[in-house]
Amino acid sequence: MNPRAPALLLLLALSACSSSSSPDASVDAPVDTAVDVARDVTLDVSVDAQPFCDIPALYTYGMDGGFTPVRETVQIGPGRQFTFTRTPLGGLDAGPCMCSCSAMIDYCATSDGGTVDTLHVIVAFNDDDVRAAFADQTSTLYGRDTRPADGQVFVVTRGDGRHFEVGAECAGASGCRAIPAGLTRLQTVLTTLRVQQLARPECAALGS
Repeated sequence: MNPRAPALLLLLALSACSSSSSPDASVDAPVDTAVDVARDVTLDVSVDAQPFCDIPALYTYGMDGGFTPVRETVQIGPGRQFTFTRTPLGGLDAGPCMCSCSAMIDYCATSDGGTVDTLHVIVAFNDDDVRAAFADQTSTLYGRDTRPADGQVFVVTRGDGRHFEVGAECAGASGCRAIPAGLTRLQTVLTTLRVQQLARPECAALGS
């Protein structure tokens, strides 16, 4: 008999005992069904497949110019935030104080379809024309600047300071940069949102 045989038999016996005493991982171990978003989900921020409905950044907008006694601006985002601020610029009609109000914007798919919600805002800002306007800061004016003649332009500023201005239609004016359709749509959405939010109870006193 091989002199090392007893030792080998002992090792095999210990191994068998160890295997039989440990639980079967395939049977007893709990199954982790949690989704790892970073691993399993690729977020698509395109207009066609919107994965979330929070406005992703801070934006400020309003009219600039004109001989007006007050300056009115709106800040939206991040999330559902909407804040309207009216700042007196002097003069008898300016009013006594700076006033502001806040009213949450409807979350996407929660409105009745007749109001501007966060998805409308996100889609408007995702437009290629709007992205291009924020990217090109060499010339930020689109349309005619009527401020020298008591006119106004619509100004949109992102949280990082990038901005653009939308003036009057070029109407054949020389050297005028045409207003892209995406910027016109964004102005319509944001102006409608302003009117909508100022009609809500939180801001009704300033909207009148």
